Amino acid sequence: MEYLSIIWEWIDQQFRPVTAILASFFAIFFAWRKIGYKVNVTYDITLSGTSEVRISNMVFQNKKDKPLSIYKIVAVFDKSYCLEIHRCSPPLILKPYESISIETEEYSYLSVGEDRYYPELQCAEIYIESDDKIIKCKAKPHKTLAFKYMNVSKTINIFNGVVYTDNVAYILVYAVNNVNKTALLYDSGLILHEWDFHFNGIKLSGEKLEADDISQFLEIHYSRTIDSYLLYKMNESPYGFDLLKHHEFERS
Repeated sequence: MEYLSIIWEWIDQQFRPVTAILASFFAIFFAWRKIGYKVNVTYDITLSGTSEVRISNMVFQNKKDKPLSIYKIVAVFDKSYCLEIHRCSPPLILKPYESISIETEEYSYLSVGEDRYYPELQCAEIYIESDDKIIKCKAKPHKTLAFKYMNVSKTINIFNGVVYTDNVAYILVYAVNNVNKTALLYDSGLILHEWDFHFNGIKLSGEKLEADDISQFLEIHYSRTIDSYLLYKMNESPYGFDLLKHHEFERS
């Protein structure tokens, strides 16, 4: 036991200064992470057909270990002019090491006094107004990176806000109690999307679905439930569909 006491005393004497130095280093390091502010921001430059070109899709990154409140975002141009890009009400809270995305509002044009102003948006300096100070962000426009592969095109077919595939054969727009709904019908007879009725298929026997099958199905089962309907057949034209029938059910 005496030998163990001697060994521990020697280890303590040898490594205590190193331990103290390491403890001081980590204390300073973690304190530094909380001192001051460091915010990075990337943004896009968007041109819309109905509004002026603007800074948009701003992504802020908090690089410090403390939360940050954002009340207002301002862009400074030519070291002389400032533009309020976005006002946050209530303020946004950017948590430690968190990233948030902010979309900006469209506008018709910019002006300084009575003159139109066309700033170099890619050279903007971005500032945020926080609780007790204005913070300059490390800003840069977002650049889309190019992949060295053949591009795959993406086509989005939309009807009444509904995205559909080439497997859809018919679209049924029907009204129930003055509420319009859109259902998708497949060649197999399956009915999907806004269709909450008991029967969810027509002629599920392997035969290809025809327009007359749909009309007879609606007449037999839902003539007292559905007020009216429009039946569209999908095609390969740029418009994507043909109107086949517009029918209103008669009620006695």
